[in-house]
Amino acid sequence: MSAEENGRGRLERLKTARLRRRALVQRLVHRRTAVQAVIDAGAWIVALALATLLRFDFNLELINVAGVAMMVPIAIEAQFLAGYALGLYPAASTRSRPW
Repeated sequence: MSAEENGRGRLERLKTARLRRRALVQRLVHRRTAVQAVIDAGAWIVALALATLLRFDFNLELINVAGVAMMVPIAIEAQFLAGYALGLYPAASTRSRPW
């Protein structure tokens, strides 16, 4: 194998690696919004549980669990809607490309 052929093969491997890296970054950018939304939902669940516990001085007998459970999806949905409206969870077409 000549030095020129070896150089071409290396160049092709570098191009292939660069394309794979670009595809991986693109997939991660698309998933970032979903991961961020799931983390926000988890934060709301913890926050509502702690706020309820604090409100009733950690007396579990006074807490209406069904009422708190009904508020969780409402709070999460409000967070998602506000996040999309304010650009916290950007649409795929408006994402800035890191490359």
